[in-house]
Amino acid sequence: MSDSITLTDRSGYYDEGALCERLTNGVSSSGRPIVFLVGSALTAPASPGCVGVPGVDGVIALIEQQFDEERKLELARSLGGCENRYQEAFRFLLGRRGPQAANDIIRRVVSAARNSERGTS
Repeated sequence: MSDSITLTDRSGYYDEGALCERLTNGVSSSGRPIVFLVGSALTAPASPGCVGVPGVDGVIALIEQQFDEERKLELARSLGGCENRYQEAFRFLLGRRGPQAANDIIRRVVSAARNSERGTS
C-alpha cells in the first residue's frame, strides 16, 4: 500500500496554514521521514552557465557529444519536427550506444545540479 497521494482536482488542496501545520507538528509527531518531489523548475539553472540540471537543449547537446559528425547530422534530422525532442534524442542514443550510455548521460545531467561545470564530475 502506498502512502502517497496525487491530487488532480484543485478542490483537494489545502491552504498554506494547513501545509505549515503538517510540515511542522504533523511530521514530527508521525515519526516518519518526509520526502519532497520537485519538478525541473527547482533544479534548473537560475541563469545560463549557473549550476543546475540542463534543459532539453542541454541534454541533447550532451547526447550529441557521443557521436561523430555524420551521426550528429542523423540525430538532427531525427529531431527535426519531432514533438518530443528529449525522448527522441534518448531513443537515438539507446539504439546506437545502449542503455549504459543513456545512464551515463542521466548521471551527468543530475550531477550538473551540484557541479559548476555542466554535466561533469
